[in-house]
Amino acid sequence: RMKKGKTFEEVITEIRNSKEEREQFKSEIPELKQYIAELFVNISYKNKDIVGNYHALFRNLKTSCTESMVVNFNYDYLAQKAISDVYGVGFNNLNDYLSDNIKLIHVHGSVLFSRNRKDDIKLEKELNNVVSKNPSITVPTTKSKYFSCPKNHEEALKNYLKIANVVIIIGWKGREDNFA
Repeated sequence: RMKKGKTFEEVITEIRNSKEEREQFKSEIPELKQYIAELFVNISYKNKDIVGNYHALFRNLKTSCTESMVVNFNYDYLAQKAISDVYGVGFNNLNDYLSDNIKLIHVHGSVLFSRNRKDDIKLEKELNNVVSKNPSITVPTTKSKYFSCPKNHEEALKNYLKIANVVIIIGWKGREDNFA
């Protein structure tokens, strides 16, 4: 189904917009979310010990800004690991993502987020513990109007954008209508 010159998000949007494919796609969403989560857990696990671009970015950010917000559209753990290493932030609960000097918002969810029976987002503290059958991630489309982050993270993002002079955005191509 992937076409040359089309992004994954564009292909998923076409499927969602197709009357013929929409019903089948709805039933496949849980499996697609699980596949995406497993893929990004593997990516995160294999690369978690690399000190690279994220570490350099956050070291520079720490020395030049007193307060920062990082908006991450990726599902992986790599930016979080670098922030933890550089800032000494322990992401032990969901409120730690809104730390005073650096905030990390996973707009489309994270491999560490899952949903419980009440549809609340739960945090796995260790990458090794991620075995969720109900990952809290948004299937990427160009027309997405849904977030997969805790409501207080979404509110913090909306409030911070009103006062921010710089926002770091990771993993966004600028094609998602709702965020633009």
